[in-house]
Amino acid sequence: MDDIREVNIVQCSKGHMYSSNEYKSCPYCKKYEQRQEAEAQKFRVKRQRELHVNTRWENFKLWYNEHFGTATYVVVKTFKIITAPFRFIAENRNKNYWR
Repeated sequence: MDDIREVNIVQCSKGHMYSSNEYKSCPYCKKYEQRQEAEAQKFRVKRQRELHVNTRWENFKLWYNEHFGTATYVVVKTFKIITAPFRFIAENRNKNYWR
C-alpha cells in the first residue's frame, strides 16, 4: 500500500500550484519558458539573413526565370509533344510495327 506522506503545496507568482517536496521551482513555468525559448529560436533562425552573394550566372538565372521561365517551359513542352512521333520512329527504326 502507499505510504501517506506530507506534501508541501506552493503557489508560484503566476498562480501555478506545485509540490515543493518534488520541485525546487515551478515545473509549469519551466515548460512554458522552454516552449517560448524554442519558438523564439525558430523565429530567430527564420529572420537570419543568408550571407551569400550571387554570382553573375546566378543573377542571370534568377532574372531569366522571372521573365521567361514559364514561356520557356511551354515552348519546350510543346516541342517535345510535336517531336514525340519522330523520336519514337528514330528509337525503333529497326523494328517494323506496320506489318
